Amino acid sequence: MVKSAPHLLEIMLRGVNKGEGVKAICQEFDISLRDAWAFGDNFNDEDMLNIVGHPVLMGNAPKDLKRKFSTVTLDNDHDGIAKILNELN
Repeated sequence: MVKSAPHLLEIMLRGVNKGEGVKAICQEFDISLRDAWAFGDNFNDEDMLNIVGHPVLMGNAPKDLKRKFSTVTLDNDHDGIAKILNELN
């Protein structure tokens, strides 16, 4: 179970999470997890962010998550993903 917002509780099968999904996609496309990027904004994204080499947390994420990840971008309403992608060029 993951509480992804004060009013949202997500219940998933054991072993099913976004991290395992990213791992499967990377294996399918022969991409190293070390080279993978992931963007997340809540606790349900934590497994995914922990597994990739380049985790990016959105600016609207909870403070507890912001303490765990060093790269934080703008929030969902202010093109945070685009900001990071533009910085890669």
